[in-house]
Amino acid sequence: MIKNAGFFRETSGLFALFLAMTLLVACQTTIEDVDKFKDAVNGHAKLMEIMQDESVEPAVRSYAAVSLIKENQVEKMYVALKGMPADQQVHLIMESARSIGELFRNPDLGTQAAAKDALFLFMQMGVKPIEKSSLEVILNWYSSSFDIKYSAGTYSAFVVLTYIGKAATPLLHKLIVDPAMQKMQSKIIKIIEKIDDPELAGLTSDYFIAQLNKQAPNFEQETLDMLRVVRDDRVTEILNNFAADKKNDYRMREAVLDTLRFKPSKLSIPAATRIFMDKSESIDMRGLAIEIIQESGDEEVVKFLMPFIRDENVKWAVFGAILKIGKEKHLKEVFDKLDPTATFWRGDYDVARRHLKNLPPEAAAVLAPYLKSKQIPLTTLALIGLQYTATPAQAEEWIKPMLEDARIIPNYHSQNKISLGKLAQEIYERIKTGADKQKEIKQPAENEAEQVKTGAEEATEK
Repeated sequence: MIKNAGFFRETSGLFALFLAMTLLVACQTTIEDVDKFKDAVNGHAKLMEIMQDESVEPAVRSYAAVSLIKENQVEKMYVALKGMPADQQVHLIMESARSIGELFRNPDLGTQAAAKDALFLFMQMGVKPIEKSSLEVILNWYSSSFDIKYSAGTYSAFVVLTYIGKAATPLLHKLIVDPAMQKMQSKIIKIIEKIDDPELAGLTSDYFIAQLNKQAPNFEQETLDMLRVVRDDRVTEILNNFAADKKNDYRMREAVLDTLRFKPSKLSIPAATRIFMDKSESIDMRGLAIEIIQESGDEEVVKFLMPFIRDENVKWAVFGAILKIGKEKHLKEVFDKLDPTATFWRGDYDVARRHLKNLPPEAAAVLAPYLKSKQIPLTTLALIGLQYTATPAQAEEWIKPMLEDARIIPNYHSQNKISLGKLAQEIYERIKTGADKQKEIKQPAENEAEQVKTGAEEATEK
């Protein structure tokens, strides 16, 4: 009887162990469970839980992650992944890599794009073991049907390829020269611009030099539009020579000069200066030329521009160019060369205001002496400039004594006569209240690939 009791105790223990193991296996999450959850209410949330559950087999957790990708729920997969410890993140990504790669063979473009988005996110996370292979897979995917795939998925080709950077050079060069991608060139060129790689810019310029030689002397506007964005010095010189040669068609020269004013190069200054100084050129041509000159910021050109302050056709363009290049440095010389006997209309003052408002505070001391000028136009221009450069204390000292000045400003207002005193009053009050105080506002970086966001916060170029 005692022996039987021992036997039953041993048998009972083994049965309990077997029962516990059976229950454990019965409760273990399986791939079949993941398939069931996919279509259930809150199924995606359940798959996220499975991904994060350390008690679940790695293969099942991986299957849950890939299932979310196949369901076009890459963001949810990413959120679940980021909620895991770093070492588990890497293990899960490594476990899932092969299955994600298989998704690129799926005929559904949405599924392929989701797989691309997942690999892109893994690259952002810096998962080194699959970084190179992910890069190769993404570039290979974009190498065919780029026009269809450009906007596919959460992250556009602009975001992905600008993040990849120089490694995308062979792909982008292939795309820009592909005749089948002609309609996509404007988007491709923006990617090339953002990457800003000299090698890629050179390869792109090789293509456009061939196009310019083929199209000359009547360049296609689409070609010129793209050269506004990306061109190297060789292309710039070709365009400079074309624009400066008066034997070429006027309208085409103007279109080329208009191209050169975008991202202007100092290489364009000689041609632009020659065009500007030629009074036989049209006002439009001379206007484009002065824009190129002022954007260059080259102090050397100021001496060539200064005499044209008295040219009524271009004086305000020259006025603005010199102030933009030298700020307050040449302000006195500019004021002294203005012809105060010329007719100044309200439009002239408005144009001058656009340039004067960008002067630094140091310009106030240069402008102040002109408040005592006998020439009303110069006094008016000085008041306008001080509106944006003078401090309240300076306004108290320089402008307040003028409040009773009854001299009328000719042509300042089409209906009502405005005196210098009234204008001084308005400007004095604006300075005292700080109404026109310039504020330096830091602009956000325009880099769509600086960081990856999910959900409503994400900003991509479609």
